Parts: sequence; C-alpha cells; structure tokens
Amino acid sequence: MIGDSGEGDTDLLDNMIMNAIRKTYARAQMRLDNPIPLYSDLYDELQNYYDEDKNPRVNEAARIAAAKMRAWVNNGMYARLFDRPTTIDMSTPWLYFNVEQLKDDPKLEVAMSLLIAYTTTKRAQGKTNKRCITVLDECWSLLQSRSLAPVVVQLFRTARKRNACVWGISQAVEDFTGTPDKPNEFGGAILATTAIKMIGRQKGNFDVLRHFVHLNETTLNRVKGLGMTEKGKKSEFLIVIGEKSETTHSLHIVPTPLEYWLLTTYPRERWYRQWWLATHPDMSLIERYEELGRLFPNGISDLPELPEERSGDVNRMGVPAPRKMDTASAAPLAAQEENEMNSVMEVEGVL
Repeated sequence: MIGDSGEGDTDLLDNMIMNAIRKTYARAQMRLDNPIPLYSDLYDELQNYYDEDKNPRVNEAARIAAAKMRAWVNNGMYARLFDRPTTIDMSTPWLYFNVEQLKDDPKLEVAMSLLIAYTTTKRAQGKTNKRCITVLDECWSLLQSRSLAPVVVQLFRTARKRNACVWGISQAVEDFTGTPDKPNEFGGAILATTAIKMIGRQKGNFDVLRHFVHLNETTLNRVKGLGMTEKGKKSEFLIVIGEKSETTHSLHIVPTPLEYWLLTTYPRERWYRQWWLATHPDMSLIERYEELGRLFPNGISDLPELPEERSGDVNRMGVPAPRKMDTASAAPLAAQEENEMNSVMEVEGVL
C-alpha cells in the first residue's frame, strides 16, 4: 500500500511506520465500542504524526505515507475490502480464496497475496489441534506470484511437523518444475517435500517426468497410456510415492453421484446444477443434491439436450422471484445453508 518510492532512507520509513502502528493500536484500545483498529486509524495517525525528536524528514515521510494510503481507506477504491471490520469467520471449517482475477490489478494482487499468505500460514500452524488441509488449485498461478510463491514452498516444507496436509493441483507436472532447460526455482523444493504425487494424463515433454520425478521408462509408458477422463464415470491416475519414485501404483477414481454433482466444473453441468438448486426450494440442500444424483448419476455431459435446456429455462437459471425476508431472518437462513453443506461433505467422508 505504501511501498518504497526508491528515494530516501528505507530504515527511517520502516521505523516510523512501526511506531505509527504501535500508536494506532494504543489509541484504538481506548475505544470501548471497537478496540480493533482499521487502516483509516493508521491513516489518521500518519496524517498527524509528530516525531518525538522533531525530525522534519520523519514527519514528511509520514505525510507521504498517508497520501499513498488514500486509495485504501475511507471512500478510496479499495477501502470497502481493506478498511472495514472483518466479516469472515476465520475459524470456519471451510475457507476459500479466489485469486483468479487478482493479476488484473497489480496493487490489489500484492495486498491480497499478503493477506492470503498470512491467513493460510496461520491456519496451517496446527495450534488448534485440528488437522488443516490446504488445497492450492491452479497452483501454477500461485508460483508465478512474487508474494505467494515463497508461502507455497513454506507450506510444503512445514506441513508434516504441523500435522497439516497440502495439496498442489495443476494441469501438468511442468507447472511446478519448469523444464530441464529452464527449471522453476521453487519446483525442486516442492517435489522434495511431497510424499505422494498423483499424475494424470500428460501431454508434451515427458523429459520433465524423467528428470524431476525420476520415473523410469516402464512407468513413463504407463503415464502415456492413461486414458481420457470419462466425465461422471472414472479418472485414471498414477500414484508416485517417495522422493525418488520408489513405489508407483495405478489408481482409478470413481465418484459417487453425490460427489460428482458437488464437484463437477463442466460448464453445462454447472449451469444445470445452479438451475436445479434454485428451482427446488422445497427440499433441503442435501436432498437437492441427492435427487440430482439419483436422476443423473453420471452427469449430463453425454446426454442429449434436456427439455429444460432446450426451452431456455436453464440458461435463465430459472431463479424464482426473491422471497421477502427481514435482516433478522437472513442470518439464520445462511447459517442453515452452511450447516446443510457441511452435512453433505460429512456424509461423503470429505471432512
């Protein structure tokens, strides 16, 4: 948010900001209603900062730092995200961050990356006596982030001693390792600390598997022979155990109908799922998923166009007119939906 302008003494700036943060917390503690400070509190502190040694350079640095914070506080562009009380229960069993579009805004990417890094590391520390599972989908994009890549590596390095588990998911092994000619600086550390690797159908350069994963020719031929995923039916993987791939096994994953409809990302089925959930409000959430799985146990990807799709109802998502509810009833309803979803996960043994 403040950054380094490339001019002046960075140690002076760091010490001034640390002192301002300390004063901000001390001042906020005097408030009875909300003793937790916001960024706007730090902004006010910097705006009115007065150095104890009456150093004009320190006071000027504080004013410049406050000016750089304007977009993040009060009514600034990013204020609603960063300068408001936290509304997320950080102790909830499921916590998601969607980082797909962060790269569209470099400033937001850096700020959110630091927030995500702090939250993920804190939850993976194992201080709650509960095992934490961190799932890093499209991990390649995280490894391209200067802020998040070191955090990803640290999660893999420390997961075992913290009784945590880290899953890194991407389309190809090369996303982690790079190529033999141009290796990824983080790939080696990740692979060295990963006890189990699940390799699906791969395309392109198999030298990566030979060089980084240490697969022999027999195993490489098995990877080449992995079949295409059959939506709603099965997927084939090769399990590789050990740093030097000492043990390998073939694995077929066959989802239950409920699991499939919970997890499918196929566009047609996502639209149909959204339409189905919206047009059956008389059922509980788990009942809607179970009935959907009973009607289409293998999904609808191989089925001809259904009548509700042909009529356009699914594309319009068939969302009924919103029900009127007051603020008091909205929160219990949301809590009920969350509990029902947790029940769905528990039924399938995911939790």
